[in-house]
Amino acid sequence: MKTISNRKSILLSLIAVFFVIYVFQLIFTGKSKVKVIELKDTEKQPVNKILLGELELTREEDKWYVGEKKYLCDYAAIDTILSSIKELKLLGKVTSKVSDAERYGLNDESKLTVKAFSGDTLLRTIYVGKNSSTNTQSYVSYDNKQTIYAAQNALRDVFTKTEDTLRSKVVYDVDSSEITKVDFKGAEGDFVLVKKAVQPGEELPDSVWSVESSSADFTGKLDDSKVDNWVSRLSRVECEKWTDEDRIGLDESDYTVKIFSGDNATTLYLKKGADEDSNMSCLSTASKYGFELSEYIGKRYTSTLADLAQ
Repeated sequence: MKTISNRKSILLSLIAVFFVIYVFQLIFTGKSKVKVIELKDTEKQPVNKILLGELELTREEDKWYVGEKKYLCDYAAIDTILSSIKELKLLGKVTSKVSDAERYGLNDESKLTVKAFSGDTLLRTIYVGKNSSTNTQSYVSYDNKQTIYAAQNALRDVFTKTEDTLRSKVVYDVDSSEITKVDFKGAEGDFVLVKKAVQPGEELPDSVWSVESSSADFTGKLDDSKVDNWVSRLSRVECEKWTDEDRIGLDESDYTVKIFSGDNATTLYLKKGADEDSNMSCLSTASKYGFELSEYIGKRYTSTLADLAQ
């Protein structure tokens, strides 16, 4: 009986201890509310320039550009940077001791300085130190404050960028539903496909897509779903990396694909790599810069009439 009684006492004691811990957690959580330091981005004072250390980002109309050559920025990356600047989320004060700066990566040699401007007017400065050991928080100070704070998210990763990591990899992006013609040239054959314009209320033809011309005899019928899938791939090209130089002449490509959308035409040029493991060298009339695609991705922009047939 004493053994059972002792077990009950131990169990009740453990319950009491866990209850006290739970109460303290509730109290601590209540005191740890996130404090958001907002920066208003208004028409009168818009954020249109950002410095990430020495790297400069500038906004023109609704687009952001990076570096001296003003490469177009990746939308998702710039959106994360902007939201982190406009809403600095502080979890609490860590210290006000200047001597602790090195410990938190906020000494002059280690800190990353992030500045937001409207024209030449400085709107906000954030000094970013280390991320926490869990990589879910970071240590920061801002504007002229000496206090070091714990901030939500790994801001060191958010703001540590290069020209290449911020640059958009999108070469072009066209609405696939508006593509009405495709002119393809390749080693396996040349052909031109056209899409029949179907008016509202008009009965759909057996095949919307047809072969306008071909370098080889083609007596079959096109499969609209196969053509639509290929055209959908052709409507958007996202490169693996930019080369910033004309790697190939426009007349030296292994494949040429020209898509027509309304009054516009966009051409993609692809040249095979030295072997199957090498990237394709590419150009497009949509960009003045050369770029590369993996062999696998590049092949997705090529086709044959046999591949597109019913």
